Amino acid sequence: MQEYNVALIGNPNVGKKTIFNALTGTNQYERHWPGTQLAMQEGEYLHGEIIYHLYNLPGATTFLSDSPEAELANDFLCFRDIDATIIICDVTNLKNSLRLILEAMEISPNIILCLNFIEKAEKESLMIHYERLSRILNIPVIPNIKKSKHGLIELVDQLDYLVLHKKSGNNLITYPRNIEDAIGCIKT
Repeated sequence: MQEYNVALIGNPNVGKKTIFNALTGTNQYERHWPGTQLAMQEGEYLHGEIIYHLYNLPGATTFLSDSPEAELANDFLCFRDIDATIIICDVTNLKNSLRLILEAMEISPNIILCLNFIEKAEKESLMIHYERLSRILNIPVIPNIKKSKHGLIELVDQLDYLVLHKKSGNNLITYPRNIEDAIGCIKT
């Protein structure tokens, strides 16, 4: 059996617990007010010969805040041995998640973007080009369709692929040459 650690992150109230509960078979209580989820939830998901240790981190809009939620999430991603990170976003308000997505891409080399509330987006006539978003961000983008559980199957298949074909390095974002040079100077 192979074992991998996976972090679930996202803004508050984007459905992280729903995905966590679906994968782990638990029924964590849903909280929808700020400052109530300072502890993370832990659970396991068995998929074939792989055991995933899932960590549902507190909702945060950025890792750069001094809020307890942001500090816990940032410290966990930076100092724990994480094999993959699943970022869960509300597709109807994707703009609010972009900062967290980019910050996570600087910390974790194996990221999947899971978009929730697809049904709501369709009702609001929002057109999301998933493949294009995936190409732009250079990470897998999975639309999660709650009714059919299609997104969960695709999410786990993508997770299997990522952990078995780990990317190397920590920085998936390439900045302009002068910024990369400055970062190189600071590192040495």
